[in-house]
Amino acid sequence: MKASQLIFGFALLVAGNALGQRAALLYRSTDIETTQPDSSIRNIWPQKFGRYMVIKYKNGVKTKVPKDAVWGFRDKKGRLYRMFKREPFEVVKNEGYVRYAFNSFIYIDPMIIPHKEARFSATLDSPIVFTKKKALRK
Repeated sequence: MKASQLIFGFALLVAGNALGQRAALLYRSTDIETTQPDSSIRNIWPQKFGRYMVIKYKNGVKTKVPKDAVWGFRDKKGRLYRMFKREPFEVVKNEGYVRYAFNSFIYIDPMIIPHKEARFSATLDSPIVFTKKKALRK
């Protein structure tokens, strides 16, 4: 029984690595379809209050890229993010208008609760606004 569990676990590990996504930096919105993922990148994350995004490579080297220098990035799970005003917005829908998910917090005394909010824009390169009506107007 234990040998079969070990073999099944190993098969899942190999399949997960073969089907796994790779992270990528995107410098323009047109790079979404054309940029090949970089297999040397382990993780990409923007600093919450800083001006930089930290890119960690598989060999252990970390580099910093200014948030203003990139359009967005794709994380290792394949999710697409756009950097707008130094904040990451996850691209959720791109049909007629673009819908983004934005992580924020709600302060209810004495608790702070994480909250996901929706934002919108007319195209991938237009400004992000609070409502779909405003996005389609611009």
